[in-house]
Amino acid sequence: MNRFLKQFIYFSFFCFVLFLFFGIIFFPKFRAFRARENVSSTVQFEPIEVNWVKFVNIGNNKITILSSLINPNLGFTGKFQYHFDVYSPYGNVIAKINGTSFIYGGQKKYLMEPAIKIGNEDVDRVNLLIKNISFTKEKKSIPHLKIISNQVENRNGKFYLRGQVKNEDNLPVSNIKIIAFLLDNNYLKLASSTYIEQLEGKKTVNFEIYLPNFNSSINQLPFKIWVEAEGKNYAF
Repeated sequence: MNRFLKQFIYFSFFCFVLFLFFGIIFFPKFRAFRARENVSSTVQFEPIEVNWVKFVNIGNNKITILSSLINPNLGFTGKFQYHFDVYSPYGNVIAKINGTSFIYGGQKKYLMEPAIKIGNEDVDRVNLLIKNISFTKEKKSIPHLKIISNQVENRNGKFYLRGQVKNEDNLPVSNIKIIAFLLDNNYLKLASSTYIEQLEGKKTVNFEIYLPNFNSSINQLPFKIWVEAEGKNYAF
């Protein structure tokens, strides 16, 4: 066997071993990536539904916006962009708000934008557009958080909602958002929120929400409190 033929055989064997090595390491990851990428092309998804959009005037030419959404696609988290348009009674757009968010499969979610400046204009309505939605199959059940206590406190004329939230799962959760709001005959009377960075599994933490326009006229209305978190090893 001449020298050139030996070099060719050795080189071919080396390339085969190299190809086999990278195939074993990267091919499963590539297949998993393609599977996630092709979810939207293989499953027919229902659109994320906007139940309602409401606003409340909080003074100083500002409003807070609260909307209710539903993701009817069980087992699939939807990540999306949203766009609020605030209109005057004359049909003029007086404020625009853009953002990104997510909603777990089968979840009812509340989306809030606080203290939006509107100048001296009156507000007639607020429209919400959900766009650029991408769905990801959830790896496990969504984080399970529970409000276990809450009460309103008056501190020198300023009102706060204090309570405790418990992570009932074993896994930690992060980016916890708690929204408290009051509705009276479908009118939004108050909406406010707070944020908790992280909560370990089976742990409880205190929270506090400032209530900017709480007063005696709405004191008897029951608070609705909604809590949401991102879970490690879930859909994110």
